[in-house]
Amino acid sequence: MSIDSTVEQESHTKGHAARISTPTGADSASSTTGLISSLATDIGELMRSELQLARAEISESIDSAKAGLISMCMGAAVLLAGV
Repeated sequence: MSIDSTVEQESHTKGHAARISTPTGADSASSTTGLISSLATDIGELMRSELQLARAEISESIDSAKAGLISMCMGAAVLLAGV
């Protein structure tokens, strides 16, 4: 049996035997590298999405604050006009 071969294990679940293939040797190293690369890509995409969401939320908050400020100014103008 060579290091690069696939190790087969038997697992008994609910009375049935299941075969599980586990990569070893070079296959394991390449799959680990692939997983790390995929993880790095996913983290980058997640960070970009989170920053985009934060920008949208901040923009929405600024628009809401502008509307509130305009309403307060209009109220102050009406109050001063009444005095």
